[in-house]
Amino acid sequence: MPDIVLDYHRKKIPIDHPPYFGADVGIGTTTPKSKLHVEGDVNLGLFSTETGEPRALYVYSYKGTTSQYGMHLGWNSATGRWRTRIFAPSPNRDIAFAFQSENLTNPVQSDWSEKMVIRDNGNVGIGRTDPPNILSVQQNSPTDPIADAWTVYSTPKTKNIEKALDELDLKKALEDFKKIPVYSWTRPKVGAKKIPSRLSAIAEAGVPEAILSYDAEGNVQGLDLLG
Repeated sequence: MPDIVLDYHRKKIPIDHPPYFGADVGIGTTTPKSKLHVEGDVNLGLFSTETGEPRALYVYSYKGTTSQYGMHLGWNSATGRWRTRIFAPSPNRDIAFAFQSENLTNPVQSDWSEKMVIRDNGNVGIGRTDPPNILSVQQNSPTDPIADAWTVYSTPKTKNIEKALDELDLKKALEDFKKIPVYSWTRPKVGAKKIPSRLSAIAEAGVPEAILSYDAEGNVQGLDLLG
């Protein structure tokens, strides 16, 4: 039994003091398993204090006299919005979202599987924990999308069509086009769907930029000139 139990209409607040281990406090349970063990919903009252100032929530784990790990949830008066801050010594300031399907009675760090990471340099990884780009998505597929700058890739959403080339401009563009090393390449088939082949130039190392696009019958679909 706990050393002290505050019982009011069956709402129990036990304070347990086992030898050598310090006091464990339980709210809603008579068998606390940690320094503070709460059974039931918790309202931290982060809306505002009596003075009208927003409250903040700090969770810290101190290591030594200078290193500290933890997070802060509170109001940023400079920007006028709520924010979450991560405290950790450099270079370990990454945020990871982890999942565990095993029993949580006695979880250990190695049991958790990290599926998404936000690095302290702003890179986001989905399906991988070491994103080298602004957005890195790992699907264990040759066609995994990896983005390091949205403007690098050829898409109508990032282009404003100004005019059709006249004969002189087209002739010059075609002469310039002949000077560009081109490569023939195809995308892996997805199921039974036939993927059109493309004639391409390398706009960036390892990233083909479409120049001529063909449909499944080999007809030219479009011409995309660089420059």
